[in-house]
Amino acid sequence: MTRLPLFSPHGFVVSRRMFGEPMFIRVGRELSLIAAGKSYAGGSEAALSDQKSQVTRNNHYVPQMYLRHWSTNGNTVLDYRLLVHYKGEETWKRSSIRSTCSWQDFYSQHLPDGIDDSVETYFSQRYETPAAPVFQKVEADASLSANEMRILVEYLVAQLFRTPSAMIRHTSLLRREFAPTAEAAVNRGVSALRLKGLGFAYPSADEGAVQAPFPNIPIHSRLDEERLEIVVSTSCGRQGFLASIGSILGGAVPRVLLSYPWVILKTPRGAELPTSDDPVVVFRVEAGDKVVIGGGMGVQYTNIMLPLDPRHVLFTEVGMDFYQLAALKMDRRLFDIMFEAIIKNAFLHVFSRSSIDDIGSYRPRRVDPERRGSLKNMIAKWDEVQWAIENDYL
Repeated sequence: MTRLPLFSPHGFVVSRRMFGEPMFIRVGRELSLIAAGKSYAGGSEAALSDQKSQVTRNNHYVPQMYLRHWSTNGNTVLDYRLLVHYKGEETWKRSSIRSTCSWQDFYSQHLPDGIDDSVETYFSQRYETPAAPVFQKVEADASLSANEMRILVEYLVAQLFRTPSAMIRHTSLLRREFAPTAEAAVNRGVSALRLKGLGFAYPSADEGAVQAPFPNIPIHSRLDEERLEIVVSTSCGRQGFLASIGSILGGAVPRVLLSYPWVILKTPRGAELPTSDDPVVVFRVEAGDKVVIGGGMGVQYTNIMLPLDPRHVLFTEVGMDFYQLAALKMDRRLFDIMFEAIIKNAFLHVFSRSSIDDIGSYRPRRVDPERRGSLKNMIAKWDEVQWAIENDYL
């Protein structure tokens, strides 16, 4: 059986027959993506290789600063891997923090003057650097100012949308929403054509919705005169994902989450929480303390949390007021709920300061050498494949 990699570069095409004829949707894969010796916008492939050495290519989607709070030596962290080659693999391994939760060129962009790492730099300077001393104060049980709490919430928001898990969520949303959104845009264009006789104006993204240093949303639109169709297309992949981050961080989501009251909860004495490669957890608790991952961040009773270290959690519940949250204490029941939610929310890795003997009862490992190999191969070719896609949307 042929299996697709975790991030398969699909494209979406929406066509609308003009002049009142029925609309139809075509969804299909992108064309062949890799061409040997291809020349890129900034010059030859060889020239860009030289420029790559001057930029940050090993992009960490979970910062090293954050993971060190689960390390006992500052260099490695205990790692429970959810996708393994064979059943006999050691349950807990020590992984280098330098190479954990990292992805070569995950955030890189190809610009006319070479490869650009400004998104990685932006995350570091805008969120990680201000948050680092606040994390230290939390670990020391020091009191935080209102501004320091704001820094932690801003860090949480950025972390929520910058991971491979976030990319999967973005792709899923794009599959559901691109066709109706594009149809509405095309309908507006057709109405303008009928009413004003000005010809079709190519729909484009609202440039104000995406903030620097993130790229614009990759959208193509064209008029097929022979078939009398307006064709609008986009692609899944790095550029669209980065554009979505820029749109979110510059939009209403941070304002809404910052408007909620937040609290830092401390675990019961002697109890420690793990974290993961998708550390911000959005979840609901249903009857019988059943943990359900996901939920609307504007929907009452949705819980949002980020473990700050093994003993402290940044937490809010939508609908709770400041006084309710201030009175909240993490008893053993709430600890167990959070513990389960963190593990269930993990993408490929769970990290802990000490091994958890029964972790398999919360989340058993998947033994799949083919999928593991496919993932490794996809990451190795990531930049080459993504740039080939992006080159079509310049």
